[in-house]
Amino acid sequence: MNNSKKSFLAVTVIATAALAAAITLATVWVISTYRDRQEEFAATVESALNKARQKEMDDHISASEHNGITATLIGTDSTKEPLMFPKDLLSRNAEQIASITVYKLSGISQETGERLAAITEPTDSATGFETVAFLAAFYDRIDNLGSFPNSSITIAVKAADTDTRTGRIIYSDDIPIEHPLEFSVTSFTKPYVVCTVRVENPGSGFLRRMSGIIASICLIAVILCFSYIYLLRTVFRQKTLGEIRRDLTHNITHELKTPIAAASAASEALLEYSADEDPERRRRYINIIHDQLGTLSGMVGRLLDISLQEQDDLVLKTEVCNMKVLLHRLCSDLTVMFAKTGVTVTEEYPDCDVCIPADRFHLSAAISNILDNAVKYCATAPNVTVRLRQLPEGGARIDIEDNGIGIPASQRSRIFEKYYRIPSGDIHNVKGFGIGLYYSRLVIERHGGTISVSEAADRHGSVFSIRLPDNSTKNA
Repeated sequence: MNNSKKSFLAVTVIATAALAAAITLATVWVISTYRDRQEEFAATVESALNKARQKEMDDHISASEHNGITATLIGTDSTKEPLMFPKDLLSRNAEQIASITVYKLSGISQETGERLAAITEPTDSATGFETVAFLAAFYDRIDNLGSFPNSSITIAVKAADTDTRTGRIIYSDDIPIEHPLEFSVTSFTKPYVVCTVRVENPGSGFLRRMSGIIASICLIAVILCFSYIYLLRTVFRQKTLGEIRRDLTHNITHELKTPIAAASAASEALLEYSADEDPERRRRYINIIHDQLGTLSGMVGRLLDISLQEQDDLVLKTEVCNMKVLLHRLCSDLTVMFAKTGVTVTEEYPDCDVCIPADRFHLSAAISNILDNAVKYCATAPNVTVRLRQLPEGGARIDIEDNGIGIPASQRSRIFEKYYRIPSGDIHNVKGFGIGLYYSRLVIERHGGTISVSEAADRHGSVFSIRLPDNSTKNA
C-alpha cells in the first residue's frame, strides 16, 4: 500500500512538473520572441543611422572636391517632379553641373521628401554637415523597415554641434514622443556632429502582432490545466472510492459477524440441552436465533433497497400523507424501540393538518433513519425534538434536533454520501454500513425536496432540516 501511495505521489509530482515546465517554456519563448523583435528593430534603426552617416561623409567629401557644390535629388516613381538641392542647381555652369552626383531615393515617402525639401539650409554653413543628405539617407533606409513600417511609428531626428561652448542645434524635429527609444551616432568629419534619433517604442505593436500566438498559447495552457485538474480529481475520486469500498467490506464483515455469532451460540446451546429439560431456555434461545436472523435479513434488505433506489425507472407510489400523523407514529415507534435508553421525544406540530403527496413507505423509512441516528449517536440521555411547519409556498418543513455528539463542520457535506461514515478509527460503537443518510437523501430528493444539517443552537447536537414541496398542483 505504501509503495502504491509513493508511486501515485511520484507520478503526480512528475506530471505537475512536466505541465509547469511546458507552460514555463511557452512563456520563455514568447518573451524571447518579443525581445528578438525589439533587438531586430534596434539593429535596423542603428543600421539606418550608420548608412546615413556614411552618406553624409561621402557628400561632404564630394562637396569639398567640387568647389563646395553638391546636389541631391529626392523623389519616387510617382513623383512628377523631383525635389532638387540646392535650388539654384540649374544656374550653375556646365563644369559644376557635370561634377554633380545624383542621389535618387526611390523608397522615400512623398511626405518625407516634402519635409526635407522645406529645409532652408541643406548644408550647415558652420560645420559643413550635409543635413539633407543625412536625413534623406536615413529616411530612405527607415522607410523600408519591412515589418516595422514608418507609418506605424513616430520618429524624431536631431542633429547638434558637439562644441560644448555653443551647443548649437543644426536640425530638430519638433515631435513629442512618450517613452521613446534613443539612438545616436557621431559624424565622421570634423567638426563632429551628434545625430540623435528618438523612436516611439514599438513594443505595443509587437504585442499586437503576437496577440494571436499569445492567445493560442494561453488557451492551450488553460485547457491543459483544466484537463490536468480534472484528471487529478478523477484519480483522487477513484482512489477515495476504492478506500470507501474497502471500508465498506470491513464494516459489512464486522456487522454480519455479530448476529451470526449470536445465532451460532444459541443454536449450539440448543444442541446441548434437551427440549424437555428447560422449555423456557429453549424458547429464549430460539428467540435469539429468530432476532439475529431478522437482523441479518434487515441488513441484506437494506443493501438491496439501496441498489433499487439508484434505478432511474423507480416510480414512487405517492399518496396524500398527513405529516402530523406520520411523524407522530415514527416518534411513538422510536420511544418504544429505545425505551431502555431513556429517550425523550418532543413533538411540535401546527394546529392545522399538513398534507403533501408522498410515498408513505419510503418517506417513513428515510425520516426513521434520521431519528434512529439521533438516539444512537448520543452519549447521554437522548433528547429528540421533532418540529413540523407548513411552508408559505406550500409543502412542509421538518426539523429534527438532537443532543448528540454533533457533526464536525468539515464532515457535514459528506455524511449524505453513499457508504460514508465519519472516521472513528477501529471504534464501532454504532453499527451501520454508512448508507442510512444516503438512503434518506435519495428518497427526499426523489420527492423533489432537500435535506441539510446544521449545528444545534446550544452547540450540542445537530439539526436535520427537511423541506418537502407540495407537488399536488403540478401533478394535477
